[in-house]
Amino acid sequence: MNGFDFSGQHVLVIGASRQGFVAAIARAFKSAGAKVAITGEEVAPAPRDQGQFAYHKPDVTDLAAMRGLAGGKAGFITGACIPVDGGYSIA
Repeated sequence: MNGFDFSGQHVLVIGASRQGFVAAIARAFKSAGAKVAITGEEVAPAPRDQGQFAYHKPDVTDLAAMRGLAGGKAGFITGACIPVDGGYSIA
């Protein structure tokens, strides 16, 4: 048990398609009960994470597209991935 409860929260983790620390952040949110979507530049996420998360390959320079990906509920906090008002937060 990790001590955090994100049940019912939606989290979008940008750049989690490889097997690095950002992917580990996505896994931690999932283990805390969050519904997690990840993004990346690859065609698919790392084999370990395939089928574990909703996966998107968006144009991260397009603010409107990113807000759309986050259901229009995005709060923007540089360098963090946290739920904001029950929606996604984009790092």
